[in-house]
Amino acid sequence: AIFIYMESTQNENSTIANSNDWVKLNVGGKLFLTTRSTLTQKEPDSMLAKMLTTYDGDARRWHNRTDTDGAILVDRSPEYFEPLLNYLRHGRLILDRHVSPLGVLAEAQFYGIQGVMDELNQLVVSEDSRPKSLTRADAIRFLAGTVSGCRLRLQGLNFCRADLSYLDLSGANLSHCLLREANLSGANLTNCLFTRADCSRANFDKANMAGVQMRCAVLDRASMVNVCLEASAEQLAANLEGSSLRETNLENSYLQEANLRVSCLKGARLVGCNLRAAVLAGSDLENADLTGCDLQHANLRGANVVNCVFQDLRTPLHMAQTMDAF
Repeated sequence: AIFIYMESTQNENSTIANSNDWVKLNVGGKLFLTTRSTLTQKEPDSMLAKMLTTYDGDARRWHNRTDTDGAILVDRSPEYFEPLLNYLRHGRLILDRHVSPLGVLAEAQFYGIQGVMDELNQLVVSEDSRPKSLTRADAIRFLAGTVSGCRLRLQGLNFCRADLSYLDLSGANLSHCLLREANLSGANLTNCLFTRADCSRANFDKANMAGVQMRCAVLDRASMVNVCLEASAEQLAANLEGSSLRETNLENSYLQEANLRVSCLKGARLVGCNLRAAVLAGSDLENADLTGCDLQHANLRGANVVNCVFQDLRTPLHMAQTMDAF
């Protein structure tokens, strides 16, 4: 009986010790649960370590303010604190794309976490050396400075996440531009050049893109709903040959006579599209949805149509159009 009592007492003490090792931090309103050892072992001279240990041989602890749940209150940014906490956990500094190295550096200096200072300083220098993303105001300034009748030359510029909606950019050269997550909805893009431009996740909804030239452009997961790429007497047919449109939404768009030869349309949404006489030869349409499309005279020879949806087509799809499809 004595043995059982001692074992029970030992387990109870162990449980209390383990529970005492866990620490709750309320950083800027966000709760973090970690251990005392995580905060003290790797950076013993940091402010976080000193908050939980004695100082100058004095048994008193820091007078930490706590919230109603007993979490230690820290009035700092949780977004920049999290990478530092993960560094204390596993020894590696990992920053998500949207997290500023400069912000994390400021927090590291505040907490006194010396082990990441050099790496963060290098990241800040590297970020400062990258070309900054241009804005709508910059685009308007370029437009205002372009002589009437001349092509607007913007090739190679960085317009990531820029709002270019409803601007008249007709005929502009945007080749090799960075347009990731840019908003081009409702814009006049007739006869624009987008050769090898990165337009992934960009918004082109309701844009006029008649005669646009987008050879080898990246349009993965872009939104191109109700876009007009239809040729007219004044414009050439739209050219998207070799472009990447993975999971792109092209619902109800006009792609008549468009050149999509050897393009990648895996998982693309082409519901209700006008694809009359469009060239899709050699394209990858695996898992694409062409429900309700008009494919009259469209060229699908050699296209990959595995798991492609062809329901409720406006015109019958003839075998000659898909000869040698795989």
